[in-house]
Amino acid sequence: KPLMCIHNPAAGNEEKLGIGTLEKAAQIKRVMVIGGGPAGLEAARIAAERGHKVDLYEKESYLGGQLVAAAKLPGRGDLQKTLDYLIKQVTLHGVDVHLNHLIDKPFIDEVKPDVVLISAGSEPNLPEKADSRYQIISFEDAANKQEWNGNVVIFDDDGDIPPYALAERAAKEADQVTIVTKKTHMAKDVNYVSWIGVNRRIRKFNNITFIPGHKISKLDEENIVIEDVFGGSGKELPCDHLVMVNKNKPREELYKKISENYECYNVGDSYAPRKLLASIYEAHLTARKI
Repeated sequence: KPLMCIHNPAAGNEEKLGIGTLEKAAQIKRVMVIGGGPAGLEAARIAAERGHKVDLYEKESYLGGQLVAAAKLPGRGDLQKTLDYLIKQVTLHGVDVHLNHLIDKPFIDEVKPDVVLISAGSEPNLPEKADSRYQIISFEDAANKQEWNGNVVIFDDDGDIPPYALAERAAKEADQVTIVTKKTHMAKDVNYVSWIGVNRRIRKFNNITFIPGHKISKLDEENIVIEDVFGGSGKELPCDHLVMVNKNKPREELYKKISENYECYNVGDSYAPRKLLASIYEAHLTARKI
């Protein structure tokens, strides 16, 4: 596999993106970056480094988006280093950061930027179930959850480390944590070295059970029903908290409203929810084009 770095797109791409390849912009533009998650931070950094006047707007009181909660999970502390680096870079390159700003089209029309980079993130994609005894919560809400109890079921449609880091946190308080996935084995999409670490951490807990090759077939009022992906009869699982670790929905409404009136780019999860490395890489390349 090629050499890659989660927050340095130049790693393994030195000829194309390495030192000396980032050229100053021929025309200085006013660039508005909407969203202070990893993709927005990287896009702001590159645009500012190229000489543009960059303003970054974030609706929350902090920068980092979903990475903030993810970095607090067991075994994920290194993500905080990525976040610290990105925030430090926008400061070093003179990006004007505006927190607690929810941006809409009238505000953009008032500011009249030359370029708009939208990195508005994504939102949970949860099944609709109004009448159930158990909670149905997203990974983002679960990562911020401070207390656990009873039976926790985590549906892993991700295949990466996050659901297993979450299972480790929940298992310290919950009676039982069950990880269900359609994939053939746990943390299937994790590189081998990290996969060993995930296994070692998870297997320290006697109250974590793993069920591969299964999908959720029904959400009853009292329990959830799972079945083998190849068919067969369903099996009930007791559940107090159902955590869905699945693909989010992009927040693309603002991009659709303004894209015809501005030089506008949609980057990160608001374009397509995916892994952190891909979001940062795409934002980096997009900012180089402005």
